[in-house]
Amino acid sequence: MKKFFIGNLVKFTRLIVDTNQGKFASVPDSVIALSVFMAINAIIQAIADIIIEGLSLFGLIVSMPLRLEFLFLAIISSILGIFTLQGLMRKEIDVTRNSLRLSLMVEIFLVIGDVYFLLFDESINATIFWIRFPFMVFTTINIGIVVYIIWRMHIFRRRRYLLRF
Repeated sequence: MKKFFIGNLVKFTRLIVDTNQGKFASVPDSVIALSVFMAINAIIQAIADIIIEGLSLFGLIVSMPLRLEFLFLAIISSILGIFTLQGLMRKEIDVTRNSLRLSLMVEIFLVIGDVYFLLFDESINATIFWIRFPFMVFTTINIGIVVYIIWRMHIFRRRRYLLRF
């Protein structure tokens, strides 16, 4: 399943980005493909979170408490995704230690925020659970992607850290 998923992502990425050109030549195609997936995933989730919060505030869906701090984390995650896509358009990929740490922390806190919300808020019902569940799944996938990139690029096992590839 993993090879099928990553393999198809790599094929798709090769269609939109020349992964053998310039600084991309030294970065594995799987890292580039997963970076694209994670960036798009984060942007879509932030937009969906804002829409869901708006619909909830206007009473068009089940009422949920406004979690402004959670929205800010989602926006930070989407901004990181936008920066990733902008870097890819410039034929650069930022796999520095600090950017990966920040991405990992934001994604972990997003999952923790959702789990805490679902476990400890009294107004939670099955509808709210199923609204939030896909976000938890895709954010967990993003955590896995960041960990994979850290492992694949040997980011924390080197004494000298490369700034850009």
